[in-house]
Amino acid sequence: MRAFKDIFARFIFAFLFLALFVFAGTLFPGGVSAEEPANEFYYQIEINTAINPITADYLERALEVAEADGALGLIVKLDTPGGLMESLSRMNSAILNTDVPVIVWVGPAGARAASAGAFLTYAAHVSAMSPGTRIGAAHPVTGTGEDLEGEMKEKVVSDAVAQIKSLARRHDRNETYAEKFVRGSLAIGHEEAFENNVVDYLADSVENLIEQLESRQLVIREDHEVKLVAAPVVEIERTWRENFFGVLLNPNLVFIFLTLGIYGLIYEFSNPGLGIGIVAGGICLLIALYGLNILPVNYAGLGLLLLGVVLMGLDLFVPSYGVLTLGGLFSFVLGSVMLFDTAAFAVSPGVIAGVALATVGFFVAAGYLVATSWGNPVEIGDDSIVSRTGVARSKLDPEGKVYVWGEYWTAVSESGETVAEGTEIEVVDQERNKLFIKPLSKERSEA
Repeated sequence: MRAFKDIFARFIFAFLFLALFVFAGTLFPGGVSAEEPANEFYYQIEINTAINPITADYLERALEVAEADGALGLIVKLDTPGGLMESLSRMNSAILNTDVPVIVWVGPAGARAASAGAFLTYAAHVSAMSPGTRIGAAHPVTGTGEDLEGEMKEKVVSDAVAQIKSLARRHDRNETYAEKFVRGSLAIGHEEAFENNVVDYLADSVENLIEQLESRQLVIREDHEVKLVAAPVVEIERTWRENFFGVLLNPNLVFIFLTLGIYGLIYEFSNPGLGIGIVAGGICLLIALYGLNILPVNYAGLGLLLLGVVLMGLDLFVPSYGVLTLGGLFSFVLGSVMLFDTAAFAVSPGVIAGVALATVGFFVAAGYLVATSWGNPVEIGDDSIVSRTGVARSKLDPEGKVYVWGEYWTAVSESGETVAEGTEIEVVDQERNKLFIKPLSKERSEA
């Protein structure tokens, strides 16, 4: 069991190191624009993740900065699979109530404005797409990615349709396509979107889009009209807080930290009193719970994931000939897939496969160590220290102190004879916390 605990501890620390490495790499992204704004300039932000509360914070802060600094407009580079409707509502409200023109560019090639991204594109004062991009698939679903049913479905869908058609009318865009995005989960490419007035421009870059905006008049509100001109673009980077909490909402990392937290608690229960498991596992679980509290969790998937770990753990102690491990693996993988069962918040198949294989490998190795340890002599109880050797740390006359098996003991000379300090000794018996020793024979000492 000692070998089992050692490999468990190493497994947890290796996994934790990997998670922290990924976490740190995402927290501090690459280059930041350091340009000083010119007299006329645009600010720009990039949204390339699912829509969540941190994304909404980022947009709201950028609009405040753009208003305060007198920017010509805020350009949003958009590539999103969708996200949370509550966060989208905050973003749409911020756009509708700002004095700064908001320009959404879906790009670069391969990007998408799916689900909540379609609403955000319709809300913008100016919308554009890069060649090779797509927009749509905005049908509302439950928090677990399933289709709504019954009366609730009609209410939610009708509300979403009314919202996106209102945005379309506000900016004179195609209402029919807007409704199809919601009711029929329609998704279209850039050419169809431009030809049918879903977006205003096609542009292969932000620079190209700015050139096309030259001299365009925009009515932000009835009493506020602006004229757009070609001007430099200045990036507004995410703050460390937005990076930090944005990373914590990454479904892949939430999944990894959740698994690590479970491993940590298992280790703590198998080796109580050490504290490593409860500290590392507790921190990982709290980090995971932050994400689980915000992201749309499928609790059936969470239950299957936990059941899978329990079944694989039970196979270490129950002779099931691998049945529990296979069942646990199936439950673990199925639960991982279902954990965030939406296009915007699904755990990567590669991450699931890697964690599942690592988990199975660990339990197989641990099972082998447990099985081989059954044939070893028992080293627990009063007889475990008998026959071990040590050194007298004080004079025994006949009682004194000895150092045996990494510990100091009170010992008594078995024969009653005096044993000098520094003499090599051998344990012949144990009574509670007292050892009975004799001087080590010359043969054993030489050996």
